[in-house]
Amino acid sequence: MHHRLSHSLIGFLQAAGVFAYVLTLGLVAFSGKFPTPIVDPVLVLFFFCFSVLLCGTLVGAYPILLLAQKRYDEAITVFLATVVSMGLLLFLLAGYYVKFGAQFMPIY
Repeated sequence: MHHRLSHSLIGFLQAAGVFAYVLTLGLVAFSGKFPTPIVDPVLVLFFFCFSVLLCGTLVGAYPILLLAQKRYDEAITVFLATVVSMGLLLFLLAGYYVKFGAQFMPIY
């Protein structure tokens, strides 16, 4: 028996993966514990390159595979579901920040 996930669920899972990665990176990278001022820019650029690779793979790989199989409607649906899910997650995070964020922000 073959179980298939809906395209909307796949889009949400892709967005959730990107969100989890960015949240983890934000918690680690902005803890203020980088080794030296020389290492900071190198780490930031490396994290940026890795982020582009990872997020591009999470968001784009499955829709590109569907496009290669000429399943255009499904590719667009998965991609748009990912974009909408990321927008909703961003909206929720921004709402959380507006309501609670200022009191939890560290002062450097």
